[in-house]
Amino acid sequence: MQLNLKRWLGAMLALSLSLIVSFVTINHFDAIVAWIAKIAGATTPFIIGLVIAYILDPVVSFLTRTFKFGRGAAIGVLYLLLLVILAGFGWLVVPMVIDNASEIIADVPRLINMANTKLSDSGILQNETVQEALVSIRGRLAEWANILLSNLTQGLMSVTSAVFSTMIGIVVSIYTLIDKKRLQASMVRLCRAAFDDARAQSIFDWGAKVHKIFSKFMTGLIVQATIVGVLSFVGMTVLGVRYAAIFGLLLGLTNVIPYVGPFIGAIPAVGITLLYNPLNALKVAILIVVVQQIDANLVGPRIMGNYIGLRPMWIVLAISLGGSFGGMIGMILSIPVAAILNIVLVHVIEKKEKMATEADDTI
Repeated sequence: MQLNLKRWLGAMLALSLSLIVSFVTINHFDAIVAWIAKIAGATTPFIIGLVIAYILDPVVSFLTRTFKFGRGAAIGVLYLLLLVILAGFGWLVVPMVIDNASEIIADVPRLINMANTKLSDSGILQNETVQEALVSIRGRLAEWANILLSNLTQGLMSVTSAVFSTMIGIVVSIYTLIDKKRLQASMVRLCRAAFDDARAQSIFDWGAKVHKIFSKFMTGLIVQATIVGVLSFVGMTVLGVRYAAIFGLLLGLTNVIPYVGPFIGAIPAVGITLLYNPLNALKVAILIVVVQQIDANLVGPRIMGNYIGLRPMWIVLAISLGGSFGGMIGMILSIPVAAILNIVLVHVIEKKEKMATEADDTI
């Protein structure tokens, strides 16, 4: 009786606290959101630093294991290499991308006229629905242009803030990599102090699974995007395609989104090339398919393996949900999050099945 009373009191206390928290949250929602945004803004450089350290840690471990460097020396060599790579990227790639972007912006009126001419010749513009759609698109473009111009100053301030946060994040990443073992030991001690041995070990096991998924995902993401971007750029340059640098960069960046990303990157590359030269557009489409086959059948399996464990339908659903809630970043992170949820779901189902089997054996 006393045990039931304690449970009832505990349940009532939990319900009361939940109602109080819900009431306070609803009545002060704007203030809470502003407070969370303020904290997120203040911690952004540290989050960036932790992400950079997480991505670079496998490379540091590789250098210490392969070349017998001390950890400090490996970190120094790695950041020196990154500095050289970024300098080379800025010297070779950035000017080409800027030139291509300038050419596209200058050619926009001509591209629109070429598109109108081709659509008029095909008779599509005579369709009333198409005409209404074009009027709507022109209105949207004008609206976006006005918004872009009005927010130009704010955009420049955001870029400056992002650069500043990234610089602080790089410093944070260096100290995080140096103090990795000390930080890990502190987290282990904290976990063992807060939970019993069985629960703490369960947390460590799940942490290892999550780490395996995210580390493979982040490594594969960067390597695959780089390979796809470089192959696309080289192929388009050989084919004599206009704006090869910016198309290659776009295809590399959009490749981080599984399944739908290559289509997003291919649309402007094929569409704009089609206006200039239909034959080249066909070649670009074939090139993109070939590069994607190389990525899917040679690069991807070697780097990532079958770590996702999800059917394409569930991956597309995860990307759609991630994009709805978190934009581009949500689309990217939705894949490892979905993979982790899949592991948890499989674990729960297997545990329930095991309990049911044991119960049947007992009977």
